[in-house]
Amino acid sequence: MVSLKIIYRISSAILREVKKFLLVILILFSRNAAAQQHYNAWFRASFNYNLSKKLTSVLELQYRKQNGLGNANFFDKELMHSARLWFNYQNHKNVIWGISPIAVFKHHRIIQKQQDEMAVPINELRLTAMLKTYKEFSKQILFVASTKAEYRLFQNYNNDVLRMRQLLGLRYNFNEKIELSCSDELFLNALGVPNNHIFDQNRMLFQFSFSPKPQWKFEVGFVHINRILSTSVDILDDENIFINLNYTLQ
Repeated sequence: MVSLKIIYRISSAILREVKKFLLVILILFSRNAAAQQHYNAWFRASFNYNLSKKLTSVLELQYRKQNGLGNANFFDKELMHSARLWFNYQNHKNVIWGISPIAVFKHHRIIQKQQDEMAVPINELRLTAMLKTYKEFSKQILFVASTKAEYRLFQNYNNDVLRMRQLLGLRYNFNEKIELSCSDELFLNALGVPNNHIFDQNRMLFQFSFSPKPQWKFEVGFVHINRILSTSVDILDDENIFINLNYTLQ
């Protein structure tokens, strides 16, 4: 089995090269792309059920809101609804393999002009594979690396899209109930998009987690996103607040 140290080194090397590529892309687009601001509120509820000591199923429900035209109200308009099923296999305490065989999304258009508010939502089916690893620097500090591949099928869109996601982060455990974490996640489209949309988005996340009981976990935080709109090469700055609820069924 590949050691965690090798996985850590490979993940770090990949991220360094990807960041260089991302910087080049942003420099090129900054010459003719206008940065715009956007505000969202994300809510997620996850219900976990342990099928065995190593295998866990997760039902994930999401609901997102966005600002309307000409305002900064995080809760003004609809943005996205989704339901997703995960199966996670943990064969080592610091390694998790995951697959989501089905996820259903309903996307409302990001509002940048008047007609966006009246646009018909787009439905998406998504299949995802994931590898997540942890490396302990101490009893309190953990390094987190996650790689995901998402196969996305959109309604009324001829091309299916393959999107890759690479996350690196740190988690600080104050005790068994309280955690702080930060991460950076890069999204790149590998197939199904024009060359000027290979870069999809980059997320910087800051999160506070609280577990009052072993089966309950609450997460609140902030995500800053730089993304390229699917209908143009404009760079959009997203400011997102989020609340997550995680419950493990006994």
